[in-house]
Amino acid sequence: MVEKYIETLREIASVTEPLKSSKDESALDKLKSKVKADLPDSVESFYKKYDGEADVEGFAAGFELLPISRVIAEFDFLKKSGIEFDAIGTDAISENPVSKNKWIPFAFDGSDCFLVIDLSPSKKGVVGQIIGLDMESDNAYVFANSLDDFFEKLTKLVVDGKLTVEAGDNKAAISEISGHFFNRVTEYAIMDESIQNVDVILEDEFWIKKFEKQLKNKDGKSVVSSRAIGKTTGSFRITNNPQRLSCKPFEYMDNVKELIIHHCELFDFESISKMKNLTTLYLIDCTTDSCNVAALAEAPKLKKLSLGVIKEHIDMKKLAKSKSLKELSIRELDGVSFCDLCEFSGLTSLTIEGGNPEEYEFLSKLGKLKTLKIRGVQLDNLDFLHHMPKLEEFEMHIEAQNEDGLMAIRSLTKLKSFIYPVKDLVLYKGVPTLEEAGIAHVNNGQFEAFKDTKLNSFLVLGDGDEDLMEEAGKIAEELTSYGLRIMSYGSVG
Repeated sequence: MVEKYIETLREIASVTEPLKSSKDESALDKLKSKVKADLPDSVESFYKKYDGEADVEGFAAGFELLPISRVIAEFDFLKKSGIEFDAIGTDAISENPVSKNKWIPFAFDGSDCFLVIDLSPSKKGVVGQIIGLDMESDNAYVFANSLDDFFEKLTKLVVDGKLTVEAGDNKAAISEISGHFFNRVTEYAIMDESIQNVDVILEDEFWIKKFEKQLKNKDGKSVVSSRAIGKTTGSFRITNNPQRLSCKPFEYMDNVKELIIHHCELFDFESISKMKNLTTLYLIDCTTDSCNVAALAEAPKLKKLSLGVIKEHIDMKKLAKSKSLKELSIRELDGVSFCDLCEFSGLTSLTIEGGNPEEYEFLSKLGKLKTLKIRGVQLDNLDFLHHMPKLEEFEMHIEAQNEDGLMAIRSLTKLKSFIYPVKDLVLYKGVPTLEEAGIAHVNNGQFEAFKDTKLNSFLVLGDGDEDLMEEAGKIAEELTSYGLRIMSYGSVG
């Protein structure tokens, strides 16, 4: 079908040679060797004949069609990126990490989006299906079942005027009429039609205004289809208004990954726990109805939760039963006993502010933590550090009453960042993985202790002295004399 697409472009823009001919016979073998898989016939025949753009820019719906050398390079980039994409509107895409998928990136928008050939789909997918990756939102979409089907779709979009082809002096340029193919991604993607479609009654002014273009009147009520609600993608924010809000529409937002709500009285709160792809939730200065915040334990993919300025009781023991939650941040929670946090044994990241120092004994139970940040409290001791062998980042600006536990950092083999007002800098000697360090304004000056570390950034912690930043500058010069390359530094008074 690429030939029909090419012919359509020639008719519109008099393009002579839209693509370069493939001249390196070994290039295709290199690609197959890199991917370690056979290619679908349509893909193999395409790369035997073509290798990147010639007289057309943005050949693939405004995306640059990559030559095989770039395809191989971008394949390596994706493998190492560590991004975990969420499949939107489909069960055809494997939910394995990128490193385990065989995705051949054949087109790139030059910024944050790839088009890839999927050789490792889920059981409901098709080998060779064409998917789009949005690295800004970490979302993935299916556009076609094969490369041929994809070019057939593009041909129709050109004919329908949704893809524009502008002829230039030397090259033609293709673009989606809105400026980017992903601007209307849910229109072009293959969305699962089996997803339940029901009428949702909207009573809140906020929701009525949000979906005013999709509203219909039914029995005197404002109604919108759940499918229309489900087209909401990416991040959803409510930061000022309204003060009262039903959460019912959230239940149908299967494509929303991040939800941020400030200053709201929330009703039907359990609907948030039914969001299929919600991974990140911020609740700040919110109250809920009879359903407690702990209902979030049922959210299937909730990974990161931030709770701040909430006065009502939260059943933390129930919340701790979440099978997906890995990152928790809590601040000014009146109805929470910190002692109950010992139940969150699976956490890898915790940020906690305030509270009674005596309640912090729970930290010794969180042995899987990789990141720990403690703010606004002076602890009795740091003994919990001995129980965190996986710790990579630690931050606490107020020194503990008893600092004997600091010695534990030499046994933390993965420690990269330790932001704490350390006075005896010899403590850092023998921590080769260290990249970022905290230094007390009043210290013993033993900066040579950093020589065998990877230090590239530091923070001077003091008592509000106006010369802290000037002192930090002097320390940076001192550290540079030991062969360290300091990329950034700062101070906190």
